[in-house]
Amino acid sequence: MVTALSPLVEFVRAFASAGFTCAMFPLPPTPAVEYTGSDGIERAWGDWSETFESITVVAEELREGDGSVVLLAEQIAVTRHGGVEIRQPSAMTWLFSGDQIVRLEFHLDREAALRAGGIE
Repeated sequence: MVTALSPLVEFVRAFASAGFTCAMFPLPPTPAVEYTGSDGIERAWGDWSETFESITVVAEELREGDGSVVLLAEQIAVTRHGGVEIRQPSAMTWLFSGDQIVRLEFHLDREAALRAGGIE
């Protein structure tokens, strides 16, 4: 697990609902992948990050919806082979029921992330 991810994992574990799901949405045509349970975020990021030497997520803007929060960000990754830097706009969509996190989605398509959060 990426060490910098630890505070996020701890937060999710503290507030995840019993049916919590974490989903990774790459760009089409690659299908989304879902991970169930509060450890889903670790498994998701483990799978996503395996091809990169490093990944940095730079937060840019936070938008709030009814029962949701969307964080717009930029991912800056360096590949393990060749050390190529890749920059990609991205977003994280949090869906809540009361004070519990029901679903956490990581998107490479910001518009899809906003739609998933009910934010147009």
